[in-house]
Amino acid sequence: MKQTRTVSVLFLVVFLGLGVFSLSGCGKKPAIPMGIGEYYESIEVETGKITEYTSYVGYTHPAKETTLSTELPGVINQIAVKVGDSVQKGQLLTLVDTNEMDVNYQSASSSLEAFGQLENATSSTFDAQIEMAKNKVQQAKIAVDMAKVDGDGSAEKQLTQMKMQIDTLKTQLERAKSGLGTKEQQLYQNGVNTLLASKIL
Repeated sequence: MKQTRTVSVLFLVVFLGLGVFSLSGCGKKPAIPMGIGEYYESIEVETGKITEYTSYVGYTHPAKETTLSTELPGVINQIAVKVGDSVQKGQLLTLVDTNEMDVNYQSASSSLEAFGQLENATSSTFDAQIEMAKNKVQQAKIAVDMAKVDGDGSAEKQLTQMKMQIDTLKTQLERAKSGLGTKEQQLYQNGVNTLLASKIL
């Protein structure tokens, strides 16, 4: 029995020796021969945020540009919006100085009034010429009628002359009427053109 106990103790010592030897090698990294491979160590991965700030130097350009113009030219007194503002259709953007436009309007109105006075004066002149021509035609008719009553030979000659005068006077009368219509149209158109020229669209 003593022998069995010795074997058991021996077995136990060997077993403990192997256990201690194997445990002592757990904490050390095994040596890797050169050129055979590399040793990798694993670590635990955690999630988180990475913030990185970057600055650039340069110019920015808008995606769309629009050229603006006013209905009437002039000096801008006030700009009602700032760069980068959003605007709506029909919104007031600028105020234009109206002094120059007022002067142009007054000038055009004066010119139109002067053309109106000229038209009246010209119309009166043509009316007088037409009236005079009508009177001459009437006098010529009376002279022709008197020549017929007298019945002498010179009356025939006078009658022919009077008819020629009547024809001439009728032609003058038609020309005067035509000239009056043309002159009125010209005066009216000149007045309108002057007024429109003072308003630049």
